[in-house]
Amino acid sequence: MSKIIFVNPPLTSYQRYGVLGAALEHLQPVNLCYLAAATCRAGFETEIIDSPLLGKSIEDVTLEIITKSPEYVGITATTCAVFNAGMLAKSIKERNPDIVTILGGVHISALPEKTMSAFKDIDFGVIGEGEETIVRLLYACENRDNVRNIRGIITRDKEELILSGPSNPIDNLDSLSMPAWELLDNFSNYSPNLPGLHRFPVAGLITSRGCSKRCIFCDKSVFGSRIRSHSPKYIIEMIKRLYDSYHIREVIFKDPDFAFSKDRVIKFCRMLKTENLDIAWTCMMRADSVDKELLFEMKDAGCWQVGIGIESGSQKILDFLKKGIKLEKIKTCVNLLREAGLNIMVYFMLGAPFESEDTINQTRRFIKELRVENLKLNFFTPYPGSSIYRDIRNFGDFTEDWSKINGASAVFIPLGLKKDKLQHFSKKILREFYFRPRIVIGYLPRLRNLRTIKRFFIGMLVLIKYILKRK
Repeated sequence: MSKIIFVNPPLTSYQRYGVLGAALEHLQPVNLCYLAAATCRAGFETEIIDSPLLGKSIEDVTLEIITKSPEYVGITATTCAVFNAGMLAKSIKERNPDIVTILGGVHISALPEKTMSAFKDIDFGVIGEGEETIVRLLYACENRDNVRNIRGIITRDKEELILSGPSNPIDNLDSLSMPAWELLDNFSNYSPNLPGLHRFPVAGLITSRGCSKRCIFCDKSVFGSRIRSHSPKYIIEMIKRLYDSYHIREVIFKDPDFAFSKDRVIKFCRMLKTENLDIAWTCMMRADSVDKELLFEMKDAGCWQVGIGIESGSQKILDFLKKGIKLEKIKTCVNLLREAGLNIMVYFMLGAPFESEDTINQTRRFIKELRVENLKLNFFTPYPGSSIYRDIRNFGDFTEDWSKINGASAVFIPLGLKKDKLQHFSKKILREFYFRPRIVIGYLPRLRNLRTIKRFFIGMLVLIKYILKRK
């Protein structure tokens, strides 16, 4: 039986999220858990190394892999992690060139040729959804078959890169095996971000794939535009397994719009209530998915917080971003969330094309008008795979340093603004929002034990350090 080890490559909290990294989340790599479940079902001995959680360096992971001597290593990488993924592959190859290295994830799906050219020690790239593709690839390698017939693969033929056609999206997500959480170490050490601080242990889930909206800053290179989802029954089974086997008491749904189907969410909520589990949960929704009946069903089923991606307080900027929503609709959405008794997390970004001091001040004022409890503020980032990526230099200065494409670094500066001005406004907005008695006092009921108290104070210290930092 051949062995594959899936790796979340070493990456510090600073590399992932910048100065505020210590205040932000680290959840289970659910993508690797799905892949590992697929290879286990196909008969391959499988392991997972989640390097960031374990604090492992590239050297640490390399030595562990060499000691275990797998035939295959599968590495996942976002854009900011891809250099570390490439260095890990190089380190493995230097010690054992016979190990087959495979790279997957959003970055190589968006830029397959460019990525393979940059990292010569990657043997194969998996493009798009990987559960079916990785199994086909491993079978082909085992049987020495021609991998060119496998869709969703990029490989090498001497100096030439061979890219097969795109893989087909998985229509029935319920056909996938349950994520292989049993392969993760220190399961209870995963944690939410500071605004999501509530209960422990916590787990992250993704219950749908694809997004039909047209936002120009989103990368759809892996899951595409067609929405597919797990059924409510499958989601309940995942939660029950997490609850019984890993004592999870909070679930964070990471879907970009958990409520894209009102009927699905209502069925899920009613099924969850019949299970009578002591579990809380949070999710993300679009403002135009918010519905009064739906929110009360969610609240009654244990939902305590909803995140809304707003992005800007300028209608001009929202229209350019193709958010497809009006500011008045957002206000109505927030009022409905408050009426339902839900905690509210809002997401904004600074520095989009056509951003100016005037539009930033519109955003500042809009944030103050919204009576919400939590704010996440990023810099506009033209991710590879987004529709704005190719044309971004028409709108300002883009420093395409993959290691800093993380939302926390101002890699794009729109025409008419300077980087230090963007950073100044970022600190000012966060200071105006979080340094208010109402916000600080609102966190106190969440400090239920020593772990939540420690997490809160670390997060606040990091926030204060960022705001006071001169550069």
